[in-house]
Amino acid sequence: MGSILRLDINSGDPYSIPSDNPFVGINGLDEIYAYGFRNPWKFSFDIENNQFFVADVGQDLWEEVNIVQKGGNYGWRIMEGNHFYDENLLATLGLTIDDLDFPIYEYSHDIGKTIIGGYVYRANTESTLYGKYIFGDWSSDFATSSGKLYYLEKTQPGIWVKNNLLVNGSNNINRFILSFGKDEEGNLYVLSKTSLGPSGNTGDVRKIIIENQNPIKPTISGPNSGIIGVDYNFTFTTTDPDNENVYYYIEWGDGTVQDWIGPYSSGEEVIISHTFNKRGNFDIKAKARDINGAESEWATLKVSMPKIYIYNATTQILLKILERYPLFEKILNQYYM
Repeated sequence: MGSILRLDINSGDPYSIPSDNPFVGINGLDEIYAYGFRNPWKFSFDIENNQFFVADVGQDLWEEVNIVQKGGNYGWRIMEGNHFYDENLLATLGLTIDDLDFPIYEYSHDIGKTIIGGYVYRANTESTLYGKYIFGDWSSDFATSSGKLYYLEKTQPGIWVKNNLLVNGSNNINRFILSFGKDEEGNLYVLSKTSLGPSGNTGDVRKIIIENQNPIKPTISGPNSGIIGVDYNFTFTTTDPDNENVYYYIEWGDGTVQDWIGPYSSGEEVIISHTFNKRGNFDIKAKARDINGAESEWATLKVSMPKIYIYNATTQILLKILERYPLFEKILNQYYM
């Protein structure tokens, strides 16, 4: 099984052992910081909180990401991810399942073949990716270069969710992902190539440019017709590709507006009531804006508040006369145009 070693290269010949390494003075190699890995590739520290992220390449079925603690046993080859690989080793080594540390996230080889560890993004504090762990997978198979980009987001204590990191609408960059890099400002880079093995000249380094994406054009649902003076509910829904909160700007078509109401969660169904106080055909228009100011296209729902015909001729003549008097306008609006 693999281990992570911690050495002091600023003293000793050729190095010295940090005095707080977990196996100093007890049974075990003094250099070991954590163990139970199969093939760590690669590791990094979050510069904000010093969390130690290690991506560990699996054997047959599972890839994993760990946040490593000093002295932790991360399970290989008893476990592959959260699954037993050789359960009998527990008894052989005199361990129980409680002696092992488990990954914060795993994914199967149905998704990818080899995890490529990355970094927690800390460059642009305004980006929705700030604080997310960006990583990749080498390729979905050996025949085609189909490396994919992902990020992990901690949604609640102990729960990490994997999301696709989209490049031009897809997380598949159509290259074999080899590694990640980071500059002094925290910008991230992807090392990749299109050929297998140490041959060819297709390798390059590409900078990940984090761009804010526009919310999706909203949908508007509700009645297409009715009578004036009555409250009607209309439902507005949009999704934001960056999973940011959104605001709505709504033009009701009758001269009234609602100016950037919110915030609402991406994908949330927002129900808003409105009363039309005059007859006619109206275009309800709405657009969404995320917290960074990116706006969607306009969406439109056509609504009609028509007259209700009264076919009694005498009544119609009387209503025409009464229509001259403003005090009766609201009553007339309910029945006649």
